[in-house]
Amino acid sequence: MRRSLLDDTIIGAANLNKLIFIIGLPGSGKLSIIQEKIRNGDIQLEGGALVYKEDNEGERNVFVADLIHIPDKGYNRESDPIWIDYKARTFAEKNKLIIVNHFEYNIQDAATNRVKLNLLESLMLASKCKIIILSTEHPVSFLDSIMEQIADTADATAPGQDLERWHVLLGHYRIVVFPLQRATHLNDVDWDAIYKETQQTHFLIKMRPYAIDIAKKLTQQHQKVDSDELAFKLQITAHYFYMYIWQSLTKEEKFLLYDLAEDNLVNSYNDYDLNMLLAKGIIIRPDGTLKIFNNGFRNFILTAIGNSQAMKIRKNIKDSGNWNKLKNPLIILVLAILVFLLTSQQEVYSKMISYAAALTAGLPVILKLFSFFGKSDQKNN
Repeated sequence: MRRSLLDDTIIGAANLNKLIFIIGLPGSGKLSIIQEKIRNGDIQLEGGALVYKEDNEGERNVFVADLIHIPDKGYNRESDPIWIDYKARTFAEKNKLIIVNHFEYNIQDAATNRVKLNLLESLMLASKCKIIILSTEHPVSFLDSIMEQIADTADATAPGQDLERWHVLLGHYRIVVFPLQRATHLNDVDWDAIYKETQQTHFLIKMRPYAIDIAKKLTQQHQKVDSDELAFKLQITAHYFYMYIWQSLTKEEKFLLYDLAEDNLVNSYNDYDLNMLLAKGIIIRPDGTLKIFNNGFRNFILTAIGNSQAMKIRKNIKDSGNWNKLKNPLIILVLAILVFLLTSQQEVYSKMISYAAALTAGLPVILKLFSFFGKSDQKNN
């Protein structure tokens, strides 16, 4: 799926790109796309131009603030000397654009999230530069993790206050979604299986020419090449990359993907999450049929996510089925009919009870008859 023209407009227009939150799965090339847009002059700036030169920090007015630099130990991480120095570089007067990379870093840790919150609030309040946040996870997943921290903490005051602050902060950002990077199609139909496994994500696209080159060399040496076997080897190589993608998804997205991987069906009523997965490029629709972007990731979902997680997802699928949705209303309806008959139609109600009692009493006899005929058939055979 291509990037939306609206998303590109939001990133480029000076009066729209003040605060942007970009969601892109691992393999969508978020940072490299933004860097290329800066070099091409596609991101407008009021009164000047953005300059991004990796080899010349002096001329550069774009700073990539990587949240991996947040200290991972200690209670008061804000006072860490290395982090203080890094923040000073982030808030330098010359910076006209701050790209906040790896927003999802250490997302389950309340102390790390507090450092992120303080940094982003300070940047927004300073109002001296544009801010682009890059994240593999949707803000919904991030806020869900804070809700879990509140539930697991005896004193929920601090996480609760942080949740309010996060809602206020993120409410100022425009959300943009980057799909997985897609490679151009190969004309060589002999290696179609390899192409299909490596057509998306920068991780797999980089491996594709080497995989095809190996296959061609083996062919030249008159050795048998099984392209499907080579494609399976690519799946094994990308195992932890697929885990990275999986962990960046919301619970609802995981549920929908597991359903699609297992029986090629999805809950059509879940429009929001389905459209989000299409926008991310993890679900594709090449011929009008919804599919996971390659067989490797589909196999990963079915075999590698762990039994406990798979059981939870299956339970959710079962609980959200049509019968479970209709069961309680039907029970209430039957009970209402019985109450009505009991109060207004005593004779009809008595007959129904009699029939039900007779059926219940005769059921064991009927079952014995069936078992008798079954035994007779076995003897005859």
